[in-house]
Amino acid sequence: MAPRRAAAAAVALAVLAAGCGTRVPDEEVRRLLAEPATSDQTLGGAASEVPEDVAGSPGAGGERRSGGQGTGDPAEDAGGGQAADGSDGGGGCTSNPGATDVGVSGRRVLVGASYAESSLVPGQFRPAMDAIQAYVNMVNRQGGVCGRVLDFHFHNDGLNAQRYAENVQHLARDDRVFAMLGSLSAADSGGCGFMQDERPPRGMPDVGTFALSYCRSQDDSHYSPMGSLKRGIYGCCTEWDWLRDRFGYRRPAVHYLDIEISKDQGLAVADALVRTLGLGGRDDVYLGEHSPAQFSYTGDVQEMQREEVDAVWSSMDLNNNVKLLRAMCQQEWHPKVVHLEISAYDPELIRRVGPGCIRELNVWMRSFHRPFSNPNAEVSLYVSTLRQYCPSCRPSTFGLEGWLSAKLFVEVLRAVGPDLTRERFYRAMDAVRNWTADGVMGPNTPSDRLIYHCNYLIRVQAGGFVQGRGMECGKFYRTGDYDGPPVGP
Repeated sequence: MAPRRAAAAAVALAVLAAGCGTRVPDEEVRRLLAEPATSDQTLGGAASEVPEDVAGSPGAGGERRSGGQGTGDPAEDAGGGQAADGSDGGGGCTSNPGATDVGVSGRRVLVGASYAESSLVPGQFRPAMDAIQAYVNMVNRQGGVCGRVLDFHFHNDGLNAQRYAENVQHLARDDRVFAMLGSLSAADSGGCGFMQDERPPRGMPDVGTFALSYCRSQDDSHYSPMGSLKRGIYGCCTEWDWLRDRFGYRRPAVHYLDIEISKDQGLAVADALVRTLGLGGRDDVYLGEHSPAQFSYTGDVQEMQREEVDAVWSSMDLNNNVKLLRAMCQQEWHPKVVHLEISAYDPELIRRVGPGCIRELNVWMRSFHRPFSNPNAEVSLYVSTLRQYCPSCRPSTFGLEGWLSAKLFVEVLRAVGPDLTRERFYRAMDAVRNWTADGVMGPNTPSDRLIYHCNYLIRVQAGGFVQGRGMECGKFYRTGDYDGPPVGP
């Protein structure tokens, strides 16, 4: 993939992190939505997110499972007991049988990631790596899991699919990690060929964050705490109904990039708006298709004014959203509502657009997670732990994705217990149901590999991001000119 196209794919694919539809049991949705969806709604976590007994009883002390290869370090492979601080490492373990599988010794579990860092999209995905490191450090300070600390390291693929493939192979063959953890790159399609052979029960697991390619998102080895892309399905229309009822927009515009997945997302948004407003079709929605390298949106703003547009949706990346909002303020045009995708949940949006401009506009986004100002215990733990680990780091959606990936991974490790093998890990991961990360988000079953569709509505204000509507779970529809019944719960 050429660097410019890779960057465009990165920013376009990132908008899908909010997700749009996953199959949630009706009774679970009713329980979660029992209280009115007010701005101060507090959502409790699911009671049984990771079954404690799913992995069965551990093997006899010192027994090595078939396929277990350890780390190749005799000193580490020789039995393991407690962590350095003398604790049991959590999970009710007082010892472990030593080396039990690839990347697992008596003292550590090796995990790794490939992420995208390049001058074209500087720092966009790095928050995920920082968050995983912060979570791993926290767990290790507590003694690790069953006396094994987590050894996490990552490689930069530079937004290059071939480099991503090389990184994945390096993690598997040279680093010999137990699992990939938190890989986040628009070039992740590069690993699909290699990962086809890394399948359950003994292949290398791939846990989170949000897969940005269809092939990875639906791979048997991939599990994301936020859900996975599903081709041809898009969420509709709970959020748009709420915004319509509140602000009364009638003539929407939708902007997207001339990259396949961004265009697919944008047209799906247009279809949802057609259904919401009872319009005749996409021709009744102002559609704007753009190059990711477009310099200015002044002409687009002027054209929308002439077309009497009164609401704007964007399925573009952070950089182009900044340019679009700036053009609105420069032209002193203030539509009834502006809606951005979750990739814009970043303090950089407010800093670069300017608090004064944000104050003039009515900007919203839907988010799979609570805002970082919410008193939810897990959200607060992420924010406080991140600041302890990296005082200069600031919470972001991509950072939270990394944190939740690490949280899910560790919870499943604890469910497996001391006799850690990939086979037992897969079995435990497949048993996770309706995971909410202790109330951070709506219920998700990672093994379903369906697009997430429970969302909060977040308002962007000059001082930060605030929750404007509590979590609701909407139906999801097929994309295109689909007028049949909703697909899903």
